[in-house]
Amino acid sequence: MNRLEKAIGSFVVEEDLARSLSKILFELSSHVRMSFQELGEVLAEDPTEVLLAGWEWKLILPVEISKTSAWEDRIFEDSSTSMYEMPNVVEYLVRKAIETGRWDAETAIEEMAADLKVDVPVKLAALVTRLSKKARFHRLTAVEISEECEELALGDRVDSIIAIFKGAGIISPKLAPISEVLRVGSPIYEINPCLCVSGISD
Repeated sequence: MNRLEKAIGSFVVEEDLARSLSKILFELSSHVRMSFQELGEVLAEDPTEVLLAGWEWKLILPVEISKTSAWEDRIFEDSSTSMYEMPNVVEYLVRKAIETGRWDAETAIEEMAADLKVDVPVKLAALVTRLSKKARFHRLTAVEISEECEELALGDRVDSIIAIFKGAGIISPKLAPISEVLRVGSPIYEINPCLCVSGISD
């Protein structure tokens, strides 16, 4: 078992699926995007089941969108030319997993934030950990994000942090009914479920 497969296996319990996901993620880590056909060639079989699992964990996203870039608006297709990509944060997670055998969200986010020239990478990593624990069914409101930012003395940066997190694939707008948004009094976001798991060591 290679290190990436070991890290994926810490939260994907089915061994064959974890192995196939690790193969696809390894290939995607050296490409910006790959087609359905190319990913099938990596696995030497139909990649549909593996891609659907990757999409469920938000490890892999279809490139095609219907209306917005929200995860819910991504269009899954099994045509040979359909394109797939990893969210930016997953690229960092995969890179660290290849090195260490751990699915280590805090370290990956800290490194990503440093590369983005964000001046508080440790606080951003801690913020994601706090949000992953606070989320219910991977859902958060903008108010909850703001509250956690205040706790970490990041209150004056809420809007820019939400923008960074959306761009990095850490959160995505949740296309909830207007009635629900009005009830909670705030936009709703979905946190990437692959950030809500803990890795394992070598």
